[in-house]
Amino acid sequence: MNAQPPAIEDSGQTPVELKPPCRLLIWRLAAAGGGEWIGDLRPAPSATVRKELLDSGLAQGESRRNQETGRPGTWIELTEAGWAWTTEHLGADIGAGSAAGDTLTVMLRGLGQFLAAHQLTAADVFRRRPEELGSRDAQGDSIPEVFIEEDPVLSPMVEAAVVRAYLLITGGRDGVRVLLKHLRPSVELTREELDSVLRLMAEDGRLRLETLPETNLTAEDRDAVVRGYRGESFHILCLEA
Repeated sequence: MNAQPPAIEDSGQTPVELKPPCRLLIWRLAAAGGGEWIGDLRPAPSATVRKELLDSGLAQGESRRNQETGRPGTWIELTEAGWAWTTEHLGADIGAGSAAGDTLTVMLRGLGQFLAAHQLTAADVFRRRPEELGSRDAQGDSIPEVFIEEDPVLSPMVEAAVVRAYLLITGGRDGVRVLLKHLRPSVELTREELDSVLRLMAEDGRLRLETLPETNLTAEDRDAVVRGYRGESFHILCLEA
């Protein structure tokens, strides 16, 4: 087996530059757990600010029925890129030009130092689970609240399938970083099975999961992401020797 591991590509993306009102809106959404009804935001962001945020790819919005009020409304929530932005900008000046904005900047800077010391992200602090954010099914109906269970104990055959696919990609070598977007098509497992076995193997120290910088992420990387137990986003795995 002489195949070389696929290279990790550079997506060529550039950092997103946002105006102060848009930065404040991101932090407002983060503080709400990741998403909020536009009608509940005070003061309400202007259409220009909302468009800037949605165009940046850091948030997404949709019109749907508010299950609590029964009225149609616009729901807006942070994307994975938006959550990554919050962690990257914990120490940055919001630039709101007000005492409240300056105070928030200082508070976030202190929070950023704490999270960095404990290897945590802003999403670890603020993010709520999808069901807590009012997830909807394809028909727009509310999804009943569910409890996230621990990953089941998977059979050795499932783990063997992961190891076999990994070694096929790396030419039989351990300790090589492999993109999940390359591993998923090579494993004959459901997404749930693969995600569960990766989390379990990482917890046991048999492999390592890593995150790609936001600037290096492609659409395929985002689609292939595996979520950690705290909602972290992982795009790379490395089988420990």
